[in-house]
Amino acid sequence: MQTLPKILFVGDKWCAGNQKFGIAEWENNLYTSLLETGLAQADTFHFDEYFINNQKVADEAFVEKIKEYQPDFICSILYKMPGSDINVPTWETFSKIKNDFKIPIVAIWGDLENAKQVKISKALDPYITLHLATAALSAVKKMGNPEKYVYMWVPKNPKIFNDPFKKRDIPFSYVGTPKLGRLKIVNHLNVNGISIEHEGGERERHLTTEEYADKFQRSKITLSFARASDSHVINARPFEAMLCGAMVLEEASIEAPRLYTPFVDYVPFFNKKDLLKKTNYYLENDVEREKIAQNGFKKTSELYSAHKFWQFTIDRVLKNDLSSPYTGEALRTITAPDLSRLPKIRTLQLKFLWRLCSNKIGFMIYLGTKKIFNWKYYRSLAYKILLKIIPNIKKFKQ
Repeated sequence: MQTLPKILFVGDKWCAGNQKFGIAEWENNLYTSLLETGLAQADTFHFDEYFINNQKVADEAFVEKIKEYQPDFICSILYKMPGSDINVPTWETFSKIKNDFKIPIVAIWGDLENAKQVKISKALDPYITLHLATAALSAVKKMGNPEKYVYMWVPKNPKIFNDPFKKRDIPFSYVGTPKLGRLKIVNHLNVNGISIEHEGGERERHLTTEEYADKFQRSKITLSFARASDSHVINARPFEAMLCGAMVLEEASIEAPRLYTPFVDYVPFFNKKDLLKKTNYYLENDVEREKIAQNGFKKTSELYSAHKFWQFTIDRVLKNDLSSPYTGEALRTITAPDLSRLPKIRTLQLKFLWRLCSNKIGFMIYLGTKKIFNWKYYRSLAYKILLKIIPNIKKFKQ
């Protein structure tokens, strides 16, 4: 009987290392999704939990865990520079894993569009066998190392994220962080007669994973946003909602069409007026809405499953299989997205933005242009200048 490979996950137990924020989402995205596939044995080590329980840094205990468990490879989920906090291993520990234990390390990045994560990723690169990055293919393209940096979808535990055919008694939902810009859009729908059920956000009132999935399982339509750190992204929400059978109305971006076909698997919106119009339309047209939801469910289940995510990762790390993580239709979708159902001007806009944002110089131009035409940037700049001037004025008066 073939022995299953052993994988050890290292990362926070709690979101941002804070018990008040609940269990870190990566465990439900990664660790539990792997266990459910049956492709490997897996265990976890939490630096934040160890420190809270023992009041000392966890590196020594982590090294002992590695010796005891003897993993075939380690999955690291970091958002801080090694050694910079009690939540993360030191550089010495990473060196020991690579040079003494000779165990491969897979780094998984959920926000590689963020400049801070890029900096950490590059610093950590000499110790890493494979970088897996979700959220933004354009961010992976900018890294310029396609054999080592691979773009992937977000794996979800099918035991939790599925469609049990519950009564869809939530017409419209937004399950996520109540950021100011997002709330303005939610409020715009509210004042125009659309009742929205809004809950969630890792650092707000924390829903259990089962409660979170239940919102999607009971929603006809759910709202998703596609901007982070001034970049276009596709976060975990579309994968979660589609697996639960809800139709996704997502802010138009250059990322979602690399995986899904607009108006076939999900519906993009371009502004508040467009969102209101499409929300009313799809709430009134059940057959069309349900067909799109079914398409999204089917594509996510077949092409972007946790099983395919982990099978690729295991093959790549342990068998040195350099073949693409995508096969057949998945590869065609990502390399040649179908934008034919979008208005022509929107198609041209997204294609232009893709070319601009998938290389370093183009992205700098994109960010610079956004700042020039963003009054909030000038307001923030003026505020920072005032903060520097005011202390000098006080000193002068004294």
